[in-house]
Amino acid sequence: MAERTPAMFLSGDRLFPETVGMSVSALREFQHDSGWVRAFNLSTGEIRWYTCDHHKAVRAAYAQERGDWNTWQYAERYDRLITEGKATVSCGDWTAIV
Repeated sequence: MAERTPAMFLSGDRLFPETVGMSVSALREFQHDSGWVRAFNLSTGEIRWYTCDHHKAVRAAYAQERGDWNTWQYAERYDRLITEGKATVSCGDWTAIV
């Protein structure tokens, strides 16, 4: 069976206003405690919140920005585009703090 990425996402920081201006360590703690992952577009400043791991969140944000909602094909189509840093995971311009 193909892997599925949860399609549940919310857009914008107004949903979690307490995260605006948060330090990296506080954001990590918030994400861990809440179960939400913040994907941030470095080009546009758009923010989306996902209920999945960091890799899947940036992958989904990248794909959905392009109009691709076929979540069962995301791994096959986009995993090669994911890069990992010491504290981040990115896919295209979409980044999440790990």
